[in-house]
Amino acid sequence: MPSLHFFIVTAVYFSIHVSCSAPGENKFAIHGEINGIVDSTHVMLQNLRTGQYLDSCYVISNKFDFTGELKNEPEELRIISSLEEMKKGNFFYTDLLIGNENITLEAHLEDLPYNVSTSGSATQSEADRYHQDSSSGILKWTGSRNRFHS
Repeated sequence: MPSLHFFIVTAVYFSIHVSCSAPGENKFAIHGEINGIVDSTHVMLQNLRTGQYLDSCYVISNKFDFTGELKNEPEELRIISSLEEMKKGNFFYTDLLIGNENITLEAHLEDLPYNVSTSGSATQSEADRYHQDSSSGILKWTGSRNRFHS
């Protein structure tokens, strides 16, 4: 009888522990808002390393949400218009470098893929800083080259 009691107590403990763990642990959520995008636009989330589509959804009032779990972190993911949208001439995308995190993305359709504001991912923030630094360097180099050839 003591072993049955121990088993029940252990099962209850693990049930409580699992149900009280942090929501979204080992999962990602991307909450996006892209101004200028038409309602009912179908968007997809693709893992660029594997080519696999992880999730898809329809835009409502410029907003969409993706959820899932990444086994390898961080991963480079692409938010991209679906094939049906591409056939209509609606092609857009942007890339993210994230782990299992809660991400917020804001942009305007005309500014994709590069001018996107994100929060919630230290890895994506670092990637944004890298891209800003390298873009800044390219612009400075181009400007200097143009002055030299003038």
